[in-house]
Amino acid sequence: MSIILSKGVRMKYTITFIFLLALPTLLLSQQVDSVVTINSQLHENSGIVFIDGRVILHNDSAGEAALHELDTLTGDIARTVVIENAINTDWEDICNDSTYIYIGDIGNNNGNRTDLRIYRILISDFLNTPNDTVLADTIEFSYADQMNFDAAPYVTNFDAEALIAYEGNLYVFTKNWGNMRSNIYRLPNQPGTYSVARVDSIDPQCLITGATYNPFSNSILLSGHVLSFFVIEISNFTAGIFSSGLINIHAVEQIGSLQVEGIAAISEHQCFLSSEEQFTGSATLQRFLLPSALGIAETDKYNRFAVYPNPVTNQLNIQGAGFKAAELYSMYGTLQLKSNRASMDVSHLAAGSYILNIKSQLSDLSEQHIIVIN
Repeated sequence: MSIILSKGVRMKYTITFIFLLALPTLLLSQQVDSVVTINSQLHENSGIVFIDGRVILHNDSAGEAALHELDTLTGDIARTVVIENAINTDWEDICNDSTYIYIGDIGNNNGNRTDLRIYRILISDFLNTPNDTVLADTIEFSYADQMNFDAAPYVTNFDAEALIAYEGNLYVFTKNWGNMRSNIYRLPNQPGTYSVARVDSIDPQCLITGATYNPFSNSILLSGHVLSFFVIEISNFTAGIFSSGLINIHAVEQIGSLQVEGIAAISEHQCFLSSEEQFTGSATLQRFLLPSALGIAETDKYNRFAVYPNPVTNQLNIQGAGFKAAELYSMYGTLQLKSNRASMDVSHLAAGSYILNIKSQLSDLSEQHIIVIN
């Protein structure tokens, strides 16, 4: 089942949903192939890249400042390369161009970091170092539109876990806890200190956890989640304005851990997905075949219910024929409210983003909306 949302003349969103936990399963979710369980030393892996036939991973916050090559047959670490002059404050993603590897120390869950940076190392140094150590250049940056640096855990719009290299620049995709959008910032790929302006924005209606540029198809692939997991494919864009393209959001029926953190293109229609260990399963490396390669025809479905106001402070209202019941979940899948009336008092809930699941008398399928409570 898919949803097409009009976003202007040139943009179309096609979304295939599958919601887990207490939410019912909808149609046409795509299943990954389980490749291997990842060594426990990489249980908090957060970024993945595919270079010269090698799968390269790193851990996230407070982990070792190192990159690890993975044996894709056993899941063991085949090789570790230490970046001697780097610190892993919160490494969240990794990308590359033809010359360099870029490591994004860009995690910012509290929204108060003033030391965001990207480390740059030569691919040739990584591949050929005789002692498994390399040195990195540093690209420091701040968001030009961030004025408030007070700590705001899990509500900030200046957190980020996704980084790509494209046509001589680097692009950071934010993980907006406040509104489920992703703002896009462009910065030079050269060492220096920069204040970077927002150049674009997309509305995936999920939390973006990873990114990769796919040179085989000239597309962008993002990983994201909101209760369940999605692969977001952006194609046919122009001049580095990714919102000008076609954005397809594919629901993924995940195997093992649901905490997918990294994505790396390996061919025109395939990518690797890496997940970190959590209560839903072990850390895994998996392969995902994009639905476009399978010739899948998605069915369009439009939202039947209007929800207002959104953002909301006190009373949330639901309007539409055939309303049956509604459930409000946190972003972590915890049920907050349940009602068989077409209104909810949300004044006692904490500010942030929630998932509203609406059940209909006219269909076995449910409808989901992202709700922001002020």
